[in-house]
Parts: sequence; C-alpha cells; structure tokens
Amino acid sequence: MSFDAPKGRTQATYSFFSKNKETLQWVVYASAEFTDLVVSLRSPYEELGRKRIASAALNIKQPIKLALWIQNGRLRIFANGEKHLDFNQVVLPPIDKVEIASNFLGAGPSLGYRSVRFAESTPDFSQVINASGRYVSHGILFDTDSDRLKPESAPVIQAIAKGLDTNPNLKLLIEGHTDSVGDAAHNLDLSKRRADAVKAVLVAQFKVDATRLSTAGLGATKPIDSNDTPQGRSLNRRVELVKQ
Repeated sequence: MSFDAPKGRTQATYSFFSKNKETLQWVVYASAEFTDLVVSLRSPYEELGRKRIASAALNIKQPIKLALWIQNGRLRIFANGEKHLDFNQVVLPPIDKVEIASNFLGAGPSLGYRSVRFAESTPDFSQVINASGRYVSHGILFDTDSDRLKPESAPVIQAIAKGLDTNPNLKLLIEGHTDSVGDAAHNLDLSKRRADAVKAVLVAQFKVDATRLSTAGLGATKPIDSNDTPQGRSLNRRVELVKQ
C-alpha cells in the first residue's frame, strides 16, 4: 500500500472477526512526519502495543509492504520486511472474516492498495514429510529475481530445522522452482541459487549437518499450475523438500 498525507492523517484499520465478533484490530496511522502501528485485542479490549516510525524512513508515498503474522500464540508486525512489533501468548479463535476500513483527517490525504494477501499457517513439516515424503512450501520467500531470503521465511525454515533436529536420520533434497517468466537458463540458475540459500541458512543458523542436505534447481520445468495467470505463477514459485 501507499499513503500520502501532506497536511493531515490517513488511517487504515484491519479488523479480524470470529463468528461475527471482532477479536483483533490493527491500525496504521500515517502522516507526513510519523507512521504509527497499533495492535489491540477487542474482546475484551487490551492494547498489545504500538510503534512509531518516521514516515520518511518508510517512504510512505511509494508502495510499502505491511504484514501481520501470527502462529502458535506469537504475533508479529512487519513494515517493508523489518519487524516492528512482537508479542507472545496471543490466543485467538479461528478467524473467518477480515474487514479493511480507511479514514482521512485534514487536507489531501490519500491511501492506495496494490495487493492484499491472506495465507493460512503452514502445515506441520514433520507430519507431511514423513507421510508423503515431500513438503511443498510457498512460505519461503525471496526478493524479486534474487536468492535473498525475505524475513517472512523464518517460520517455515525454523519448522524444517526443527524437523531435522527431531529426526537425525532424515536427509533432504531442497528443490527450487520458478514461474516461466524470463529466460529458461536464468530461471534454472535462479532456482538453484534459491535452493542453495535455504541450505545455507539451515547449516549456518541451525547447525544442520551439510551432508544431510542436497539441492537442485528446476526452474519452470515442473509447474503445478498454469503460468498464464498471476495466481498460477505465484503457486509455481516455490521450494520443495524431498525426503531422501
């Protein structure tokens, strides 16, 4: 999304509901000077916390990426890939509706959305890899046309590391896959470098024995959906872990 509030303030409110009862609210207040992130429980009311960021640091007139991530009682707020709020022991019922509202105060504020994405928690890695021998992840994310991992990838990679730790005999082939946009040779190289990047994190950060991990780059050679639509291309961009 992008904000512009030269003489006023823009407010974006994200309300999360369970059975028509609001349970969580995330509000983003943006002015020319500051952007405030505020998260609160709604029933009963409890403000979890807030963070003030200089709007110049976020460059709010350009598209910025905001993300809310919650899993196993931990809630995090990201802005442009940087974590700004982090809470533990946040217990919510299943969310079945999300409402987005915008409000404006003063002269000339505006707000625009480029895209909105909702994703469920990833399935348990150990259960899936033991049952099927293959784990398909769309939660390991990279910068565009790059092998640089995004911070949002951390929960999935941590789950993989935990599965390897609890099963010391498990060996994995890490496959990188891309969509069909661009040169095929470039995509093959990119997908291999992305698989190597996942291996490097598991080895360096989680002390996984490198001999338990191998990598392969398959580019766009094994699509799981059509490359003719944005949704299909998004599904084809993935990392798969294969039990060896």
